[in-house]
Amino acid sequence: MTIALTKSEMISKLQKANAASTLLVTDQAEAFIFDIIQNSNTLKKLNVQYKDQTSGNIEALEAQTRKTRKHTYTAGDVPTGNFDANKREVPYNVVKVFLDMWLSNDDVWYILRQRGQNMETALTSMMQEAFALDMQDLLFQGDTAATGGSDDEFLKILDGFVKKMKKSTKKLNLGANLPSPDDLIKLKKLIPSKYWNHPKFNFNWIISENTKLDLQRAIIARPTAWADSVIVDGELKKLSGLPVEIVSTYPDNFIALTPLSNLQPVFTRDVRYNMTSTGVECVKRDATYHIGFAYLDAVINNPECVAWMDYTEPVGSLAMTE
Repeated sequence: MTIALTKSEMISKLQKANAASTLLVTDQAEAFIFDIIQNSNTLKKLNVQYKDQTSGNIEALEAQTRKTRKHTYTAGDVPTGNFDANKREVPYNVVKVFLDMWLSNDDVWYILRQRGQNMETALTSMMQEAFALDMQDLLFQGDTAATGGSDDEFLKILDGFVKKMKKSTKKLNLGANLPSPDDLIKLKKLIPSKYWNHPKFNFNWIISENTKLDLQRAIIARPTAWADSVIVDGELKKLSGLPVEIVSTYPDNFIALTPLSNLQPVFTRDVRYNMTSTGVECVKRDATYHIGFAYLDAVINNPECVAWMDYTEPVGSLAMTE
């Protein structure tokens, strides 16, 4: 596919587009975040919340059952509204983050030629793709108490889903043993029965790629198959009758059981995108400088709907025990 701009015209257009600051209006900001989320493999499946304020509350997911009553009427009765009796709210408090990058004019030119996009779309999509990788990683693995690693500065931005799920007391510590079919059933039974078969609560196993390989290898190695596990085209799809979600940014040897809707990334609509193509550094690099600002938090909507297990890598173990 060809493009209309020559390279010199592209550079001239970049210089004219140079802006000190661009605050995206509400619709643009939400669309910008939406496109970031669509570039990630798991965030787009979660219950994303868009907010105007940097802190506030989210209405909680509740399994309200057995609220129907036999109708009677007595003069003076006041409706009690039983269905909303358990309504509660979950607080959020977003953290401001930024991503900056240098884009060489040669790279931008190459991408324009390959994708056939206009210049503005190409620049925005490059920023969004980079943001998507980091946001999913941070929202799952963030830990404000992280120490001893080269990525601490990144991880300490906020507490992510994994750290918050580990606060649940519904857990199994398996030591140096791979999970067995019985372990999966035990973990499922830790979830209160009112959440099963409720339309708001569709549970998933959430694991990493390496954990999937551990489980898949063990299932295949067993002399008798797991009747409620499903492998399709060499990929593990179900465990103990429930779907499996593989998260690319997720710790190994950690298995969470919760509805994907229970994991809520929170973004505010206050999004800024800035770029500059002027100045000595830009000229020397033959590049443009881009920076984007966003606000986000990771919220577990209903901690009662979370159970988890972990294990250490078994030595010389290829099969699960019952």
